[in-house]
Amino acid sequence: MFAKCCIVFLIFATANADKLEEFNMRPNQPESKISITDEGLTCTFEYVCTGGSSEIWQMSIYRDAADADVVHCTLGRPQPPSYLQFKNFNAGFQRKKLLSAAVEGSAGPLLESDNIWTVKSHKVTVGDNWTSQQIFGIHIQTKHRKNSKKEEL
Repeated sequence: MFAKCCIVFLIFATANADKLEEFNMRPNQPESKISITDEGLTCTFEYVCTGGSSEIWQMSIYRDAADADVVHCTLGRPQPPSYLQFKNFNAGFQRKKLLSAAVEGSAGPLLESDNIWTVKSHKVTVGDNWTSQQIFGIHIQTKHRKNSKKEEL
């Protein structure tokens, strides 16, 4: 059931993406960083993971259909499951406070209330109760006025 939800989540993000990039998630490396930029807004994902082999993941950035000032950044494996174990991660928009965040694990949503992950102003990151585990997807949102040259931080 969860795999179906994760796939629907990624298909929706892919279909609505203003920009979509595939990348090779490599385990057993020092901290790695990937970014995607659209309309002057950059979404970044930094991570350390372990596992047996690399996996293809996707990152997309797109505007909300109901509110063009809301921007989404989605990261996930297009064909679950993932076998990578994440020791550490953070995802965020450069100099932008997050409106919301969601993290999906192998057994379903990982709850912020369990202090497994937390939002720290500009990014979602591991919480005090984080243990190395699988992540299937991360979704974050921020406000960014369309075609605006000046933004409040």
